[in-house]
Amino acid sequence: MIVFTCCDTFDDMMTCIYDAWASKEGHDNIRLMLEPVGNLELFCEYRHVEPDPEKTRKVVRSIQRKISFYAYQMVFRCAMSPLPDKADIIYRFLLLGFAYPDKATSMLQHPFVISIFEANRKVTNETHLFREFTRFSALPNGILVAHIEPKSNLLTLLYPAFDDRMPSENWM
Repeated sequence: MIVFTCCDTFDDMMTCIYDAWASKEGHDNIRLMLEPVGNLELFCEYRHVEPDPEKTRKVVRSIQRKISFYAYQMVFRCAMSPLPDKADIIYRFLLLGFAYPDKATSMLQHPFVISIFEANRKVTNETHLFREFTRFSALPNGILVAHIEPKSNLLTLLYPAFDDRMPSENWM
């Protein structure tokens, strides 16, 4: 078994998916894990993957063209979730998506589609809650500050809503 490891960022996960796919080791012999890796397993070869923006662009472009933009949104939101095995879930979902591009997002009986669908829903719901309930307080210099502690990494999803609502304010 070959285990590809990467950090918990979107670029790292997409590069890890690219390298795992390009390794041609057989999809059943590959697993993706996020770092730090806890307990190492016997008879596994661990390969650390460094982020590469070009590989990330290729994976994103392939998802959008060959599966759908909706599938890309689901993958992106799943990557923002706090699931410990989300890299492997995304990889398995993409294997299914490239095999059945028209049906991949609606095959809810498949375990990896269910997992990515649930992660997508949780991140979307949490983003909605933080969009509605986040309150800002003013600092003496006029900057608005909000202190939030989300479970998911949803700042990239939350930013456009506040940027649209408060375009002339300085906020963070």
